[in-house]
Amino acid sequence: MLKLNLGSEDNALLGWENLDNRPFPGIKPWSWGERLPYSDGSSKLVLVQHSLMYVSKENYNKNFQEIYRVLCVGGVLLIKEENNLKYQWRKLGTKHSTGHIIGSTNLQELVPILEYNKFKVISTDSKAIVEKYNKEQKIINRLPKLFRNNLFVVELEK
Repeated sequence: MLKLNLGSEDNALLGWENLDNRPFPGIKPWSWGERLPYSDGSSKLVLVQHSLMYVSKENYNKNFQEIYRVLCVGGVLLIKEENNLKYQWRKLGTKHSTGHIIGSTNLQELVPILEYNKFKVISTDSKAIVEKYNKEQKIINRLPKLFRNNLFVVELEK
């Protein structure tokens, strides 16, 4: 079963399929809004870190439906994002001078969208999730800010 790192930037994780829309060495080309190049139920774990800022809120459903499609039954989606209740300058849908979206979200906004797309929340305890998933390999990055509530982590199941 696959493990997918979506919007990986240059953070290629060993043993994972790493995808991003920018040309980094060892990273497969893929952009939000595109179909994931994997069959239904082929992934056991999908990781999204600091990537939803590049997706407009109107496209969340489309993207989460695609993630749901590739996850196997009991598969897990991990999301770590900036909390726009702390980063007030990053309102959802804001555009950068380059034209790409640099908005962000928060747990209160995101959970209903994820539940609408059939995901079940396992945990929103950021510290416990990081400890659980970073035991064998450091997959959740940028930890110092995480515990000052500037970031949030949510663990979901298909």
